Amino acid sequence: MSNNSLPGHFRIPISSGIKNSFRNNVKGLDAYSRHKKFINDYFLYYNGSNEKFQKEQNIQTEYDILKKEFKFIRTEKDNDNSTWEKRIAKKYYDKLYKEYCLANLKYYKEGKIALRWRIERELISGKGQFICGNVDCSESENLHSWEVNFAYREDNEKKNALVKLRLCPKCSYKLNYKKIKQLKKQEKEERKKLKHKHYSSDEDIDSNKRSKKRKHYGSSDNEYKHHKIDYVQQLIEEQEKEKKKVKFDDKQSLNQTEELEKKEEQKKEDNYRIQASEIWSKPIPKEEDEEK
Repeated sequence: MSNNSLPGHFRIPISSGIKNSFRNNVKGLDAYSRHKKFINDYFLYYNGSNEKFQKEQNIQTEYDILKKEFKFIRTEKDNDNSTWEKRIAKKYYDKLYKEYCLANLKYYKEGKIALRWRIERELISGKGQFICGNVDCSESENLHSWEVNFAYREDNEKKNALVKLRLCPKCSYKLNYKKIKQLKKQEKEERKKLKHKHYSSDEDIDSNKRSKKRKHYGSSDNEYKHHKIDYVQQLIEEQEKEKKKVKFDDKQSLNQTEELEKKEEQKKEDNYRIQASEIWSKPIPKEEDEEK
């Protein structure tokens, strides 16, 4: 026997295929997923158990937390920083810019309009103020500001918020789609009433109306688009009239309050004058000479 000492360990040859399969099974997994896989393999191959060890945990991401805790408009009650989730929701809310909204008008025909506040990137680019506030539109000309009474459901409660939107004529038509349909119905009903009144008396008027109706339905797509914009313009004018009425009412209320304040001041001055006249009208008592 040779006196040469044996090596301290023996290396067992492993084929390259086994190495590659092991790497492929673990590759791309995060630390927690690798941990679950190793535990499953241990219980399956070494513990004699045929059922895989699965420990499911409800892990919430920041997106899940925001979906649960986010409020479209926060109040003092919502500013409770007692939990980590509420602090995350408030931190995200504080980063939003709440002067103008952005709208998703994809399902406008169904009356489903989604609104959200703007983020910093959109504020810098002018989206929602100098560019149309529809998320799928990039028009920057002929924009109009709309005050929208946004009705939404939050925490199983119906809520309302008055928000501002800047939209181009095409998207303004989508926003007011239901109202424009009502206007069209009213116009049709009025036309029917007029026809019913004048049909028996004058047939020439009916023929002229029919010819106008044919021209209207035979018009091009561009004329139809202008017809839509006319409805939008009509709604814009109505909105401006309502704003003027509100301003006029505010001026009247201010004038009334000013008049009441003047009357109260006048009453106070009159009371002071009466008190002063009473004091000066009283006789001054004569002082006796100290020498006597």
